[in-house]
Amino acid sequence: MKMLCSEAKIALQTFLLGFFVFLPIEFGNIYLNCVSLTENAMTISSATAVLCFVVGLLYRGYNFQIGIRAALLGAVFALGFYVRIVAPPNVKIFGSYMCIMAFFHFSEFLFIALIQPKQVSTDSFVINHSPQYVIAAITSWLEFFLECYFFPGMKQVYWLSSVGICICVLGELLRKASMLTARSNFHHLFWPTWTPYRAWNSLDHTYQHARPARTRENIAAISESVREDPTTSTRHRSQQLGISGTTLRRILHLHPYKIQLTQELKQADHQQRRVFVNWMLESEDGFSAKVLFSDETHFHLNGFNVKNLMIMCL
Repeated sequence: MKMLCSEAKIALQTFLLGFFVFLPIEFGNIYLNCVSLTENAMTISSATAVLCFVVGLLYRGYNFQIGIRAALLGAVFALGFYVRIVAPPNVKIFGSYMCIMAFFHFSEFLFIALIQPKQVSTDSFVINHSPQYVIAAITSWLEFFLECYFFPGMKQVYWLSSVGICICVLGELLRKASMLTARSNFHHLFWPTWTPYRAWNSLDHTYQHARPARTRENIAAISESVREDPTTSTRHRSQQLGISGTTLRRILHLHPYKIQLTQELKQADHQQRRVFVNWMLESEDGFSAKVLFSDETHFHLNGFNVKNLMIMCL
């Protein structure tokens, strides 16, 4: 228990609490041969109310949110055994399903608390992580009981159900082993990542109901600031007004530019360049092949960029 964080301890204690509150009641019903659906429903409802009351006395706030979830999962886990024992033959397998599902959700929280104690939360139970999951679960329950009613023989192929239980157990063991192996690299963030990708085909898109940055208030504030002191830099003005630099530049219609050092070409320079070129060609055959001019220089109608000009003679 020393290795467990406080959230994990609360979850484990309340899960066992829910399990051991319901277990004696179930054995009592079995001993008394209580088979009435109404009596069982009243007993389970009363036990659930008592369990919630006890958890409410023991914990408050965030700890209660963890405790009540774990306690109810423990109760469902115990009820799964009860259903497996006393339910009609075509419903018995549903008890195994209850045990597997309850233990899965509880163990998800417990293992996240073990490997990522700083990231654990009530969402780590993954009970209602998406509407689709809830709809799928409820639909599967309806499907099961409809088949039990209309085709009871389908739910009494016990060897096939046993194979399914073994697959679930092996899958659970494999998942928990992978969580322990991945440790801090494991998380439940697939759904938040998939949602924007499905909506906008992009992982970088974040849908927000935010006001546009170029509002009348921002435009008026920037205009007044520029009139008062037009020499202030955009960075300093952005800090003063609390407006991003991008928004500031867009409102002012400013665009980034690069200063280039250029050499102005005068009217007499053209004749001098012609004289230089003729001298260069006449001085030595193949002289031009030995001179490399870079293509980084930017030439203009009245000048050229001298910063990047490179002349290398071989």
